[in-house]
Amino acid sequence: MNPPFHADHVGSLRRPPALIEAHTAHLQGKLSREALKELEDKAIDGAIAMQERVGLQAITDGELRRNNWRDRFFERVDGFSREKIASSFTFTDFSGKQYTGMPIPVVIGKLQWRENLTADDVDYLQERTKRTAKATLPSASANHFFSGDKSLAQSPYKDRKVFFADVCAIYRREIADLGRRGCTYLQIDEVPIAVLCDPANQGRVRERGEDPSELIDDYIAAINDVVRDRPAGMTICVHLCRGNQGKPVVVMIR
Repeated sequence: MNPPFHADHVGSLRRPPALIEAHTAHLQGKLSREALKELEDKAIDGAIAMQERVGLQAITDGELRRNNWRDRFFERVDGFSREKIASSFTFTDFSGKQYTGMPIPVVIGKLQWRENLTADDVDYLQERTKRTAKATLPSASANHFFSGDKSLAQSPYKDRKVFFADVCAIYRREIADLGRRGCTYLQIDEVPIAVLCDPANQGRVRERGEDPSELIDDYIAAINDVVRDRPAGMTICVHLCRGNQGKPVVVMIR
């Protein structure tokens, strides 16, 4: 069977508490990469079994190797600062709890690919399921929106479009690599465009000196630039998400 499928899981899976603690310990230098991977493998094997048990045809690793859905690009591409600035955006989860000031790195140098964003994760997934392994990537816009143009102020990129040209080139490299590894299904997680549907968020963008309508146009152009050389036989879908926190979602596709 080929994607898209009638039922498809589109978000991250909930991370087990033990895995969250292990990721934290690893970031603090208290747990080795090998020990963390062993826990990740166990959690992912369970996630694969669960998805197959409920009858899904597209299988993900639940993004269980990631600290969050967004930061893989920051973590695996050179050119970003170690120090971070606080985002001006606020998210509210289903319980009413608010999350503010999410830390975001700034751009300090020309972007350079250092290691795969998700291709190695897909190798593990394809070895463990006979169903369609689905890769997931944060959208190109996620590398700009939460801090905006001010994150480029000390970088070689004085123009947002020049910045996106380098961002999208790295994404195309990743997608080509996924194709060579046999991946036929990729999901791009696009939060900023959905978040900009909210007039309050449009106001925050204007307050920092940017035009929300222009941002949406730039973010759509980035998606098109990312997928323009899509490998033959690869299906790419875009998951529009408004930043749900802590609630799994299944989307029905017809």
